[in-house]
Amino acid sequence: MRRARPSEPEPVWDAAALHVLAHKAGPLRIVGGPGTGKTVLLLAATARRIAAGDDPARTLVLVGGRRAAAELRERLVRLGVGHAATSREPLVRTVHSYAFGVLRLHAARHGDPPPRLLASAEQDALVRDLLGGEVDGVVQGSGWPSHIEPALAVPGFAAELRELLLRAAERGLGPDELTDLGARHDVAEWAAAGRFFRSYEQVTLLRGAAGRGAPQATAPALDAAELVAAALDALAADPELLAAERERVRHLVVDDAQDLDPQQMELVSVLGRSATTVLLAGDPDQAVLTFRGADPSGLRAIEAETVVLTVDHRSAPVVRAAGAAIAARLPGTGDGRHRTAPPGPEPGPSDGSASRGGWSPTSEEPDSEPGSDQGRVAVRVFTSAAQEAGWIADQLRRAHLNDHVPWSRMAVLARSARRALPALRRALLAAGVPIAAPPDELPLARQPAVVPLLMVLRYATRPGELEADAATALITSPLGSADPLRMRRLRRGLLRLHAAGSADPAADPPDETAAETVVETAPEAAAATEQEAPADADRIGSDPLLVEALRAAAAGRPDPLVGLPAHETAPLRRIGKLLAIAGAAARSGESAEEVLWRVWQACALDRRWSDASARGGPVGAAADRDLDAVLALFDAAARFADRLPGADVATFTEYLADQQLPGDSLADRAPRAEAVELLTAHAARGREWDVVAVPGVQEGSWPDLRLRGSLLGNERLVDLLAGIAEPHGAVVSRVAPLLAEERRLFYVACTRARHTLLVSAVQGEDEQPSRFLDELDPLPAGEADR
Repeated sequence: MRRARPSEPEPVWDAAALHVLAHKAGPLRIVGGPGTGKTVLLLAATARRIAAGDDPARTLVLVGGRRAAAELRERLVRLGVGHAATSREPLVRTVHSYAFGVLRLHAARHGDPPPRLLASAEQDALVRDLLGGEVDGVVQGSGWPSHIEPALAVPGFAAELRELLLRAAERGLGPDELTDLGARHDVAEWAAAGRFFRSYEQVTLLRGAAGRGAPQATAPALDAAELVAAALDALAADPELLAAERERVRHLVVDDAQDLDPQQMELVSVLGRSATTVLLAGDPDQAVLTFRGADPSGLRAIEAETVVLTVDHRSAPVVRAAGAAIAARLPGTGDGRHRTAPPGPEPGPSDGSASRGGWSPTSEEPDSEPGSDQGRVAVRVFTSAAQEAGWIADQLRRAHLNDHVPWSRMAVLARSARRALPALRRALLAAGVPIAAPPDELPLARQPAVVPLLMVLRYATRPGELEADAATALITSPLGSADPLRMRRLRRGLLRLHAAGSADPAADPPDETAAETVVETAPEAAAATEQEAPADADRIGSDPLLVEALRAAAAGRPDPLVGLPAHETAPLRRIGKLLAIAGAAARSGESAEEVLWRVWQACALDRRWSDASARGGPVGAAADRDLDAVLALFDAAARFADRLPGADVATFTEYLADQQLPGDSLADRAPRAEAVELLTAHAARGREWDVVAVPGVQEGSWPDLRLRGSLLGNERLVDLLAGIAEPHGAVVSRVAPLLAEERRLFYVACTRARHTLLVSAVQGEDEQPSRFLDELDPLPAGEADR
């Protein structure tokens, strides 16, 4: 159950903010640093306009992600904008959601099939499939240069090729334009990628060509980059649709405009030209998504007056000063870098200066009291990652127990979830700190809760593919719940039963179905041969019996285990029952979603995991993750059934097995409990906490200056289209832009803190603290800290 959040008091606005609230006509650009209230100000302006009588359906608020959209909708409701939940069109939408809505309207107006979004995991599988066809010679090659050909089968190459195609599509390049660009600038990789792009488009067109009159017909699948471009094309080709949208969207509000890519900037410009008011807010110093194609110049999408917000409503003075020290090293002259305290008396005197280590040189106590209004910044360097994690856990416990900071008001922000979060997760759990960690970045088909369900679907429809390892995995999964002791008893029982049947002259079973033999065996005969099965033969000898018993269940044959006690065979019977249910439903022609629902109802895991979730703690968090994964599986099955109503269950399992990227499901997730959040710095954009820890600030990982897209020249393509450099012209530093973005990301992470900022690193033979630590807190020459 989600707790209702209390309504937020409106800040005391300064003159610049009041100017925004009084804005009545035309475009207005709002620039402000972290904590200056850009989002709160946009919501307040929207709420005031609707409260004054404006139709909420004629206001559109565009944000960058679904989490931000959901949070803004909730905050609008708390501001009294009840219409936000009941208007025909959502008041707050992501740019991609709005583009998808435009395409649906365009399709409905012309009687065309509805559009379909190509998920990143599905797109990756398609790219790898096409590359595999080129390697095997099944399809015509794209003419890759000789030095590229050995990399075609490497998964990393498929990922880099996807990025190149996305960057090209975001900048309005199609297959022909990309090929011509490569030929014009003598870049063979781009020319070959353009030819591959053409094959990719043709395959997606064929996949959507089911006939316009067919129930399963859809428009060609579009990836995220193509979605916005297709919406722009639809608006350009349909003047009536464009006029209708411009008439509907009279008030346009865009938050985090620095994260827009060129196509999204153009869409905002198309809508904003005729809108009564346009509010465009952002901060170029917080632009950290350029690796996804974002262009910080998105704030210039519309010519407008600029209002600069300077009052920091978030950070304590010491934390604000730390942020200013980082911002001072950013390139350029950002308008929002100068931040001041809110009007009113300054907090009382306190030794709140930040010292490396965060401790007074003459005392073992913290350099400023946790409750001090001045705030606290602690910078520490440790000799091992374990010491670092232990210190963070101790600081968070102190903040909770001594300063009464709720767990949910604390966060740990890392540069890389894969490198830093596992050690931190272990240390925090060992210290009794509840955590809310991001789910493992695994493809849906590899999620632990999903694997056994997909195995049931697969082997119920193709029992001949079931092997001993898969049978054992199913029986020992949560569906079978067999521990090692029960597994051993089951194997010994099967061997006894089989030995008894083989000793009976009247049995004479067929060689190929040992499982059917045991149907004729009596319990007394099994007991008579209890000691005849050698212990070391349990696994090898019983594997065929396990497989044949499950194959028989999937085929709908009678239970072959009547000769064994129920307590020994319960795990095998549970799996057999699920295979039988799934097999019968699949043979009757039910869809993958319907078969999955029957299996889920029969396995009774929902009650077990729901009870565990209600108890909370680490077990409850694991149950939440499992339930979230199952919801995502049902969501994938529903979308698959909608797209291909005639496809069988085995095709659905293959469809998911081919995906090697984590999926992005629209299914609901469990609400966050009262826990410390473990996030990446990118995921923390737009959020704030009272206490923030930033660990792992190591040279080589933060900043991470490894060149991205160097094989196919992704960055060169972006630079060329931006007019920065020619591919073979003067050498442009690739490191300087990377360093600037890494510094902006560190700036974003550190400015999430309201009161306490903990920054740490490890120093050893192979690891050195990042240069960012010295920028945050200079260390005198010759001084070492441990």
